[in-house]
Amino acid sequence: MRSSFGCVLKRYREEAGLTLAELSIKTDISSGTISKIETDSLTLPNMRNVIRLAETLDISLYEAVMPYLDKIKRTKTFELLLETAINQGNAVLTQKIASKLLECPKSNTFLSLDYLL
Repeated sequence: MRSSFGCVLKRYREEAGLTLAELSIKTDISSGTISKIETDSLTLPNMRNVIRLAETLDISLYEAVMPYLDKIKRTKTFELLLETAINQGNAVLTQKIASKLLECPKSNTFLSLDYLL
């Protein structure tokens, strides 16, 4: 079973020797929010925060995003993740996010296809 992002985040933070407060300062994300992500208290945290935390602690985007991919319902969130994955050259994650975007019940398939093209 894959570790949750919260567990991964906490491990990387501790390996970096950072307290919640120090990571909060580095990322401009409240220590309370970081704590909630680490303890998996947030079912679906803000993906901008997840990306920022992953980049700060050098956690792969794949490891950060995959635990949440099935929970995302917003087209704009998929678009943000897709843009980030493409910019990082992560072909595997790009494919997974693009597939989820097309499956998203709140998106118009034709608009999503147009966006992907």
